Amino acid sequence: MVKMRTMNRRGVVEIPFHWIFVMVAGFIILAFFFTVALRVRSASEAKLEAQLSASMDTIFSLALQSPGTLQNLSLPRKGMKLECTAPPGCDCKFLIGRRGTGFREKILFGHSELNPPKGFFWTIAWKYPFHMANFLYTTTDEVRYYLVYDPDDTTISVPTLEVLKKTLITELNVEILEVNRVGQQPWAGHKHTRFVFLGVSGDRLLHESFKKRDVDVVELRPEGVRFWQKDPRTKELVAKPTFISIPSRDLPVVLAAIFAADENMFRCQMGKAFANVQHVSTISSKAVENIGPTIREKQVHCGYFETNGVTLLNNLRLSVERVSFEYLTRDSDVPSVIAADKARNAILEHNARLVKDGCPSLY
Repeated sequence: MVKMRTMNRRGVVEIPFHWIFVMVAGFIILAFFFTVALRVRSASEAKLEAQLSASMDTIFSLALQSPGTLQNLSLPRKGMKLECTAPPGCDCKFLIGRRGTGFREKILFGHSELNPPKGFFWTIAWKYPFHMANFLYTTTDEVRYYLVYDPDDTTISVPTLEVLKKTLITELNVEILEVNRVGQQPWAGHKHTRFVFLGVSGDRLLHESFKKRDVDVVELRPEGVRFWQKDPRTKELVAKPTFISIPSRDLPVVLAAIFAADENMFRCQMGKAFANVQHVSTISSKAVENIGPTIREKQVHCGYFETNGVTLLNNLRLSVERVSFEYLTRDSDVPSVIAADKARNAILEHNARLVKDGCPSLY
């Protein structure tokens, strides 16, 4: 009897250890399979993000080849983000999930978040003075744009609005607003709202319903363009310290300011655009030098094609080199943009004279 009691006690003691061992072993096996499943899922998501990024990169490239057209295209289920780091780094990319793809040679202006189902992709050719690049603008229905103007300002505000009214495609989510009604305009339920002030100060009190909403401001003034963004601590709109000088009467650049996510994107992409001008004007100057003697020989009255043409193209190259540098170093030098505009206009006049005289044109 004593012996049997001893065995029973041993059995009672051994059973809990047995189950503990089974539970530990089971936990290890489950943890193993759970880890494998997570790795497989992560690898699948990374592969899908890479495929979607490649597809969107192709869509951007194709859209850029069709200036003057608006395309309403499906966006990835996870949406997409656009961002640029501050100059001079200018790391501009779009992100799908954790996958980032650089803009590279593309000149793209768009809202920071593009969510499904649809996104608008609109391309316009930029000339300075000859064709330099195609600008791609992108946004969604989630973003509301208010074009704010002063009906009494017939010098800048009203003319700018009239040009935009003829240009902006009706599918875009845009509303026109008189400046004295800004404070009365309540939040309309959109995920993001941007007020674009045309020729008037952006220092205006918005309706109280915007206090906790995602909203920003862009000022387009004779001094240039200035961006306002919310201070994350105070939730108040704060203006950037300086205006960014822009070419005069240049619609694609105005649209770039309207659609760019922020000052970083605007500076980085316009810096890239003016670098293109520098490159093209250098090539054009060499081409004019090469064919100039032939033109002088066959068309004596067109001798100024080379002499004036080379000088004007070199002036353009030097002036836009300075402008590109300023955009990419966060400076804002009005005289440099004015000099570039003068060089551009001089080439336009020179080219018109060549055409009138029956001479080969510069472009």
